[in-house]
Amino acid sequence: MLQEQPDSGWVNYLAGACLVEKAQYAEAVPYLEKASSALPNDVAVARKLAFARSDGRIESERAAPGKPGRIAARLPRPSRVDEADWRALWRQAALNRLLQDRDVFLAKDEPDLRETLVLAAVFTHDRLLAEELAEGLPEDSPLHGYLSALTERNPEAIRDHMQQWQEEDDDRRLLR
Repeated sequence: MLQEQPDSGWVNYLAGACLVEKAQYAEAVPYLEKASSALPNDVAVARKLAFARSDGRIESERAAPGKPGRIAARLPRPSRVDEADWRALWRQAALNRLLQDRDVFLAKDEPDLRETLVLAAVFTHDRLLAEELAEGLPEDSPLHGYLSALTERNPEAIRDHMQQWQEEDDDRRLLR
């Protein structure tokens, strides 16, 4: 993936996150810095970068599964939801807001929304929410294989799955 999309914030975030999971903090920093440059408003990226820079010593990154770290917990809840704007939130990497207002968005049952929410939950380290949202995915969704590889913590399987996942539609290509 890095060879195909070396400037992608998501790809660099995933590479850095995999290295952090292996406690290879110094090696993760360049990937996470590139991700942070590409996704400057993403709290999960900033938190993972801070964790890697601290050599794994920041407690907020060690929040219990399904519970946001201290940084994410301080984010203000938006006062007004623009129901038509979930795609813009995804493109802006405003993942916490996207997830906070998921019930409003899910009520409209739009194509690609559930997959987008699953990935937002994965990228913000909310494994339980990702699993809950994934229950409603279509059987042919490529995210089933991706989530399985993530659960197994198998970077090679993640890489292989992402290389096989091809999308023609521009909106769906953004998911990949």
